[in-house]
Parts: sequence; C-alpha cells; structure tokens
Amino acid sequence: MGGMTNLNFSDNDLLAIFEYAAVVLVLVDGEGRVQRINKSGSQMVNLDNEQAIGLLAGEVLKCVNQYKIEGAVCGRMTPCASCDLRQTFTDTFNTGTDYHKKEGSMDFIVDGETVHKQILISSSRLLINEQPFILLTIDDITKLKEQEKELSVLISTRDKLYSVIAHDLRGSISTIVGFTELILLRLADLSSERLKEFLENLQQAGQDSFNLLENLFEWTSVQWKNHYFNPELMAVNELVIKTIDICRPAANRKSIHLSHKGDFSGNWTLDKGMILTVLRNLVNNAIKFTDRGGQIVITSKKVDKDLIIEVTDTGIGIKAEKIPKMFIFEQGQHTHGTEHEKGTGLGLMICKEFVEKHKGIIWVSSIPGKGTTFSFNLPDIQ
Repeated sequence: MGGMTNLNFSDNDLLAIFEYAAVVLVLVDGEGRVQRINKSGSQMVNLDNEQAIGLLAGEVLKCVNQYKIEGAVCGRMTPCASCDLRQTFTDTFNTGTDYHKKEGSMDFIVDGETVHKQILISSSRLLINEQPFILLTIDDITKLKEQEKELSVLISTRDKLYSVIAHDLRGSISTIVGFTELILLRLADLSSERLKEFLENLQQAGQDSFNLLENLFEWTSVQWKNHYFNPELMAVNELVIKTIDICRPAANRKSIHLSHKGDFSGNWTLDKGMILTVLRNLVNNAIKFTDRGGQIVITSKKVDKDLIIEVTDTGIGIKAEKIPKMFIFEQGQHTHGTEHEKGTGLGLMICKEFVEKHKGIIWVSSIPGKGTTFSFNLPDIQ
C-alpha cells in the first residue's frame, strides 16, 4: 500500500495552478488594486492580466457604480459600504478572517447593460515578500440560483397538481360514478323527467371534469415550459365566433344568450391557442355564475395601440374583497356556480399567464347582483 507523496511545487508550478484554475482568481493589494488575474477572470471581464494589473477591483470587474457614478473610485463611494465583495475583502485584509464561498451579489456592466449576478466569494490573506495581499475567488452562481428557483416552482406546481387531482378531479369523477350507479339501480322506476334531471347532472359533472383536465393540461404545459408562444396574424372575429361555438352548448343548458359586439373586426397578432383558451375560460366562468335566462356579451375594440377584449355577464357578481385574489390559484380553493357548477380558480390563473405572455394585463370589474366584466388588453406585437 503506497504512502503519501510529498509534492514540491516550484513558483512556476504554483503560477500555473493559479493561471488555469477553473474559477475566477484575483490577487489584490491592500488598496484593492489588482496584482494578478487568472485566465478564467480575464475571460469574465474581457481584460488580460497586463491590462488588469494596477486597476482597482471595481474597474476590472466592471462594477456598475464604478461606471455610472462620475468620478467614482472603487472602495471610496457610499454604495461601496454595502458591496459584498468590498466587505469581504476589507474584513479579510483587516482581521485575517478567511471566507469560503460566502454568498453575495453584485451589479456588473456587461456589453453596456447592467447585469445583476449572484456570486460566491472566497478570500484569503497571504504574505508575499512580507507584504499582505488578498486572494479573491469569485464563482458566478446566477444560473444555478435561477435553476433552483425553477425547481422550486416545479415542486410547487407538482404539489398543486396533486391537490387538484386528489380533490377536485376525484370529486367530479365520483359524482359521475354515483349518478350512473343510481340510474342503473333505479332505471325501471325513473320517470322521463327524473331521468332527464339525472342525465343533466351527469353531463354537468362530465363537463366539469373535462374543463378541469383541459386547464390542468394548459397549466402544466406553461409551468414546465412545454407551451411555446407562437403569435401569428389572426382574424379577431373568427376567434370570438369559435369561442361562442365551443361554449354555446353549456350556455344553452342554462338558457343564457351569448353574443358578440365587435367594434374591431380586423386582424391582430396573437397566439391563437392561448387566446382561445383565455376566451373559453372567461366565457365558461361567466356561464357558471350567471342565472338562467341571463346574457353574456364578448366585446372587442381597439384603444390606442391595444386590442381590448371584454367578457360581460349579467350574473351574480363578485364581492369587492374577493377581486384581488381572482387570478391567484390556491390549493383547496373552491367556487360554486348558480347551479352548483364546480370551479378551482385554475382557469383564471391560466388566463392571466397567457395574457401576460402577450405583454398584456387582465382585470375585472363587478357589481354584486348586477354582473361582472373581465377585460384584457393585447398590445400590438408585430
């Protein structure tokens, strides 16, 4: 069994290790002036070692304050007191305290633009020829932090998805199973009117399940980035008419009149699938909360450079305190329509996300007992 080998490094060996390390290494003096920067550092700041020597660290790293404050001197400005890199360097130089992968952040100038980066900072105090220097190690972890955030969103999405499947979808399917069993058991005794009532309830439960599955598919596609934004020039009237055709059977079951008032009937650049989903959800939502014999009107109009689409109903309206949470999906959140139609709030959240994909916003106005209007704008994105 072999023993440990003693390695004797020459100055050239140590310099090579410094030079080719996979992380950014910067050697600075007590004033924060760069004495040496390795290849990884040179690639990050787009300066070679000779160009960097003698410059202050903020100049080399292109700190945003160094470049945007007239007459700025790295380490001598008010913002420097809150700079994570400056604080770490100063503490290590003054106290000899070494830091290993301390989390921080900085704003850099990259190609003329301000870029915020998450970084890990390590620092060590060295004596070279009896003079103190600080060796700084900088790891850019911005992408890692973004991936962690995306992972957190995916985990949250998974949990919400499980909740919807476990409670809402299961409940709708249980209703379908229950009604079919009841019909089979009592078929011989049921009058035509009673059978029709059971079948209508069965159909409603099936429609609730279908709508929920549609929304789950759309929602998970967006959350897992499988839904691509594909805008194209479309006739607005065609989208509205198609929405009415899709939603008319549900409206007819409650004798609700669906109509379109088109002040703008031209073409607009939009993602057809997304806007159809938005309109379908808004109209279905209006049907759910409108009494029999009510009315729903889809309006399209151009205001300045935006297309505004509105879905107005004569339904039961929304209490003012509920409006701020209309587009937020929460686990366990349930709503019931005028004829006990089920809802989770998932559809409205999808509407918000799809409208925002178009750089637009969605909002709601309502008078309890009078009706509700959901509106969204689509900026001209040609």
